[in-house]
Amino acid sequence: MSSPRPLAVGDHVVARWQPGRYFEGAVTDRGQTEVTVAWTDGSPPSNVRMSDAYALPGSTEGLGVGDFVLAKWRTGTRWYGATITSLAPKRVAVRYTDGLEGELAHDEVLRVGEETRRDVVLTDAAATGGAVAEREPRVLLPAGWRPTPGQRVAAVWRKSTWYTGLVVSVESDGVVVAWEDGSKPSPVPHHRVAPVPDGTGASAPVGARVLLAPRSGAVWTPAKVVGATPRGCEVELEDGTRRPVPRGTCLVFASE
Repeated sequence: MSSPRPLAVGDHVVARWQPGRYFEGAVTDRGQTEVTVAWTDGSPPSNVRMSDAYALPGSTEGLGVGDFVLAKWRTGTRWYGATITSLAPKRVAVRYTDGLEGELAHDEVLRVGEETRRDVVLTDAAATGGAVAEREPRVLLPAGWRPTPGQRVAAVWRKSTWYTGLVVSVESDGVVVAWEDGSKPSPVPHHRVAPVPDGTGASAPVGARVLLAPRSGAVWTPAKVVGATPRGCEVELEDGTRRPVPRGTCLVFASE
């Protein structure tokens, strides 16, 4: 297997944004041990260790069945941990760490180091209730609420990210949700499904962790309530920016 070339300004990469989370971006500056990455999804640029950034396109050169990789998903710019289950001349089959399976082009798979593998595996274990997991935060639901077919909801699709969708059916072990972004319907545990707020609820208290309804698209944004306003509350996003939110329009997590 050929050795990877050093990263250079202008390279398109998949890099570590937060623990266990790897996204696409472009290298805009290069130091001795770090590169500056401008994220494709528009998040503010950040410095990343060179060992946590992988040049694109990917390749299956030197890889085999059972090897751990970072693999692209159908939509978005995040790459997920996966294990190769089969290799064909033009396609590679993988099983993601959450159990879902996919079939990708060879350049949609990245060979990664052991440190990255551990980073992804431990983070995913925490998100899915593994032995190292902290108690999973739960969204507060209206008293007596039960999902019904056709209802618009917010639900966890991959890992801990919430998306908007419609209830297809309600089963004993979960809710089948048709995702608003067009992804294939999938089952979601009952505790990871909540009704889309209708604007009639109370304001979230200061200090509460919340999910903000998408302004566009289907992804809900995590935030923290930092103040009260006459019409609702003020929240702080993960990137440090603040904005007002009308009362009764966000999902609120139970206090820890």
